[in-house]
Formats: sequence, structure tokens, C-alpha cells
Amino acid sequence: MVRYKFDVGVDDTRKEAFRAAAADWRTHTCIAVVEDDNAEYPYILVGIYAEGSCWAYLGRPSTFHKINLGWCKTMSHKGSMVHELGHGLGVNHEQKRADGSQQYHGKGPHLEMFWQNTESWGSQYTPAVNTYIGSAHDGGDDPQIGYAPYDFESIMHYFRQRNADHTINDGWYFNTIPSSAQSLVGQRNALSAGDIKQALVTLSTSAWVSIAFTTPFAAVPVVVVTPTETGTTDPASIRLKDITTTGFSAIVAKPPNKAVGNSAMTVTFLAAAPGVRQLGGLWMEAGTISTQKLAYSTKCLGSGLPAISWEKISFAHQFPAPPAFLSSIQTVNNENGLPSNSQPWLTVSLNSVKVNEAWVALDRAETTRYGQAAY
Repeated sequence: MVRYKFDVGVDDTRKEAFRAAAADWRTHTCIAVVEDDNAEYPYILVGIYAEGSCWAYLGRPSTFHKINLGWCKTMSHKGSMVHELGHGLGVNHEQKRADGSQQYHGKGPHLEMFWQNTESWGSQYTPAVNTYIGSAHDGGDDPQIGYAPYDFESIMHYFRQRNADHTINDGWYFNTIPSSAQSLVGQRNALSAGDIKQALVTLSTSAWVSIAFTTPFAAVPVVVVTPTETGTTDPASIRLKDITTTGFSAIVAKPPNKAVGNSAMTVTFLAAAPGVRQLGGLWMEAGTISTQKLAYSTKCLGSGLPAISWEKISFAHQFPAPPAFLSSIQTVNNENGLPSNSQPWLTVSLNSVKVNEAWVALDRAETTRYGQAAY
């Protein structure tokens, strides 16, 4: 989690735009960028310190760092605020990569520099070996293994600047290699796919947790996890993967547009071998199914949604009364968001339980609205 607060003198229009910029990082990455008026060290102090510029200290603060909004005044400058907040999180300029303006271990250059045109801006293009260029395999579902391609579309990349007093290359500071990328650099519309991947690799504080069974199973068990305590009022669930005879991996999952990584959850899990057994006079049955059946609120406004339908589960044992029914999603099939926000956000919905059967579906819980579709 990264906390920020506004300094005195920041107007409501700037605050609205900066909050939207923070929401972009919070929604698309694993970083919970949270406003906290009472934040203690470390935090980011957002203020107006120089009207003619918009800048940020580079790196996560040990006490506090500043972000100057200056000419970043309205929602039209939100992308520039996303850029500056990236610096506050520790992300450097893309053009300062070691392979940006020079060859580095056989990669690059990606920019043909005309240093004489840059004058005082030259330091913003000088290669910095600590600028992200890729990472080693860190295990599990590491989203980036090895070299990361140069990202012309990064929100952290400068646009093509020009010095009108110079004639060499018509004053342009650089040409892209290839030239077709010149229209891509400098965008301030949204975090690029590369920006998001870099954040997941370098800034992640929320990851899958490995849980080991006290005693290994002879066969892969069924695992059900239920949250028992949480420090947040946001919708949250526990997603599972990699269930083996010795353990499984779990993560706190939150829907789109909710802060990720700002709360821990105490959970209870039950692991049982598939089949029917009697425990202390009580009958228990464990099993799994694969389903694509969907349920959702009738208030969903989107067109083209499939009809609500339910998957029937027939019990191998007929219970004397409708049993207690526990369920968890056992896989991350079709999951595109974790370890950031879960997309699509799914939980298990139960329609009815009888002595010999139950009806379930994947519930596209309604937590936020995108365009004309609520999910």
C-alpha cells in the first residue's frame, strides 16, 4: 500500500484528477494507492510547489516524497498525473532504459538521439542501468521472465520534443527505431500493457500464498476456503490454484475498481479426499465439477449476456436432510486479472440444496459498472 495526502492549497479540481490517476494505478496493478489525510511515514505529499512544472521525486519514500501538480490542473491532465505518480512509486522514464539510446547486451538502441538538440533535457535521456529492462524467473506465475521489450507506448515515455533553435534533424531530440513508432511515444491516455506488467513484477506486495497440508493426501483433495475475518468492507473472496496432494496456493481476490493489497483476511480451509465418508456419525461428501453456467443480477444492463443457468450436482449419498453446502472455485481458468483485481470477478452462487442434489453457478457479482454492463 502507498498512502498519499494533499498539502494545503490544492484545489478540488486538481484533487479530483489526482484521485482518478491514483485509481488507475489501483485498478490496473497490484498497488493500493490510498488517500489518507492522517498518513504517517512513509507517504507521498501532493501539492502545488511550482506552477510552471509538474514533477515528482523518484522512488518510494522512507519518510515522505513530494509530487508537484503545478500545471497539472484538471482531468485533461490525469495522464500526466498517472505519469508523475509512477515516479512516486519508483518507475523511471522508459527512454532512460539501458537499451534506450544505446546497445545493451545485444538489445537496442531504440532511439536515435541528437544530443546537441536536447541541451538541459539531456539527463532525461541518459541511460540509467537501474531502469527496468526485465527480470529473472521469480517462480510461480511470474508475468515477466527475461528481457522486457522496449515499450514505446509506455505512459512513462516522453513525447518527441523539439528545439526550434536547432536545424540538425529539424531540432527533434530523437527519432524512434523503427520510425513507425514515432506516433506512439508520449501517450498520456492510459497505462500500457508493459506498464502494468512492470508494476506487477517490480512493485508487487500482494502475491499468491502457498499453504501446506499437515499430512499429505494419497490423491489430490477437494479444498474449500471461507473467509472468517477481513479488515475491509470491500467485496473480497479467496481464489485457489495449484491444488496438489501436499498443499495449494491462495490469494485475496477483489473485483475491478477496488483497492488491492490493503487488507489481510483470516481464512478457514477444509481439505478432503473426493468421495463419501462418515465422520463422527455425520455423513460428508466431497467432489468437484467443471461448469460454465453463469448467474448474475437481473439489474445487469449489458446486452449479449448469456441466459442465467444452473449446474446440477447429484450427490452420491442421499442425506437424511438438506446438508450444509460449502464451495470454492478451485482454478483460475479464464482469470485475467490476478494478482491485481480479479477479472472476471466470479464467486460461487447456490440456488438450492436438497437431500440428493444441489444447483450452482458462477456468479458474476455486480460490484461496479463499465459502460452499459454492470458486473
